[in-house]
Amino acid sequence: MHLLERAVFEVTGIKKIISLTTSDEVNFQKQNETEKVSKIEDHSSNSTQKASEHKENVKFNNILTNKYNFGNFVLANFNKNIIKAYENIIEAETIIYSPLFLYGSSGIGKTHFLHAIGNEFIKRKKTVYYIHSSAFTTLITNWMIKKENIDINHFVETVCYADVLLFDEIQLLANKTSTMSVLLQIVNNFIENDKQIIITSDKSPEVLGGFEERFITRFNSGLILEFSKPTKEDFLKVLKYKLEFQNINPEKFEKDALDFLVYNKKSVREIEGVVNRIKFFSEGEAIQIYSLELIERIFKGIVKNKENLTHNKIIEEVANYFQINKEEIIGTSRKTEIVMARDISIWFVKNLLDLTLKSIGQIFGGKDHSTIISVINKINVRKEKEPAIKYAIEKINEKIGKFL
Repeated sequence: MHLLERAVFEVTGIKKIISLTTSDEVNFQKQNETEKVSKIEDHSSNSTQKASEHKENVKFNNILTNKYNFGNFVLANFNKNIIKAYENIIEAETIIYSPLFLYGSSGIGKTHFLHAIGNEFIKRKKTVYYIHSSAFTTLITNWMIKKENIDINHFVETVCYADVLLFDEIQLLANKTSTMSVLLQIVNNFIENDKQIIITSDKSPEVLGGFEERFITRFNSGLILEFSKPTKEDFLKVLKYKLEFQNINPEKFEKDALDFLVYNKKSVREIEGVVNRIKFFSEGEAIQIYSLELIERIFKGIVKNKENLTHNKIIEEVANYFQINKEEIIGTSRKTEIVMARDISIWFVKNLLDLTLKSIGQIFGGKDHSTIISVINKINVRKEKEPAIKYAIEKINEKIGKFL
């Protein structure tokens, strides 16, 4: 498939297809097939030549996946506010918050939510336009390279005729100024015409780098909600639901086995991988009880070994994140960014390694135990109040190996 076709393939919805004609009419049609050809006619002329006609067929087909629905979207504490927002939005006769900006770490259910709410809007006779940022960027960039502004204009008009705009992973547009300018036209149109916009990101607007202030202002004008960090209880609830969905009885699992399966998990996607592996090794087997011993055999070689984690590994990953040298972290510099990196390194070492305060102090230039305690308490407070600190810790933890 051609790159442009592939990009367009990922951009629009299967349930409602948009047909463009030269009469500037845009007709929304219900469609079960997977693709629809749209003809865009562009007439150009100059003083010395007759008008020439340019026609191009563009395939619009982005699937709002039916498998992502609220029937299999597990409600837990970490996403209860997201579900509350959905219930308020879907039943409201008028727009109550737009844009709705949802953020959270990877694999936690953001895309699932977008598809699910999109399918619910379609059931209510609304026209939905789902866009993933990578496909959007490829599409707009190709048109800009070819200087096909007429296609960009038609695309913007097409999207703006929809009732609902769903934009996935907006953080990937950071610093893509030209592409963002096209999206800004669309966002402004939806806001001015009181239409629903739902946006997802891996970080909150406060720490969303690479976006102009006017974007951040628009995000803040709606409702911002977080997919919070799931607890062990949340993951257990998700795990049991996913097991039942695969016709595996969670009651057959010993408590220790269930605890083992959710240990160190950071996303719903990881839980889905766990269930897939259990299903594979259970097929054709008459398993009566899933003991801890059995589960350990199934996941042998898969579970991360925390014993391989060292303070040098932690300091190295923190240094990489802050783009400084390891030596600066264990040194005595009082530069703001180095002090921050040092404090976060101390926090990680204390939380991940079985070391005494005295040992930690020796690693970081001979600091006494009271200083180490002070640093740990400071980071505990700051990570709850400052999104940038929280985000840094999450990203560094992913690089270290997701042991928190």
